[in-house]
Amino acid sequence: MQGAGRRSSRIQLTAFTKKLRPLTLSRALPHVGESVSVLAYPMGVTGMVAKSPAVVYERLSSHPDNAETAAELAALSLIRPSATFGHIGDVTGDKLIYDAPTARGGSGGPVLNLSGEVVGINSAYIDGFSGGTLGITAAELRPLLETAKRAALETATKESGVRSQVSVVR
Repeated sequence: MQGAGRRSSRIQLTAFTKKLRPLTLSRALPHVGESVSVLAYPMGVTGMVAKSPAVVYERLSSHPDNAETAAELAALSLIRPSATFGHIGDVTGDKLIYDAPTARGGSGGPVLNLSGEVVGINSAYIDGFSGGTLGITAAELRPLLETAKRAALETATKESGVRSQVSVVR
């Protein structure tokens, strides 16, 4: 960041103090009866405010569900996922059916096996049906990741004028 005149200063922002490692995609489809956990942020900022301590809830409950409210929660280390546990009920083609409960806004969270590998992505729930949570398999996720990596490479190549190669483990 440049200051006025000759004076200048630098600002360094650090988002995390610990390095996070990416989740591993499972190479195998889960089996019926296999235990799974689902991580999600159902109900968005509203849900996180509802789970916050009373003093924070009283202050933020009337705030809108937006980035500013989320930033206040983050500053207080109150952005935490909801974790639920269940079992695979069926695997049909590209879909998983499991009984780990979720709610509106929980789509997109990982479905993890007991080894912590991603076996699917939470996508929907069937209201009024116990055991009716749906996800897509990790196998269906791989082509999407490959497409995203290629698009990122193309963008980086256009910006830098350098040609590189990206490979995705299948």
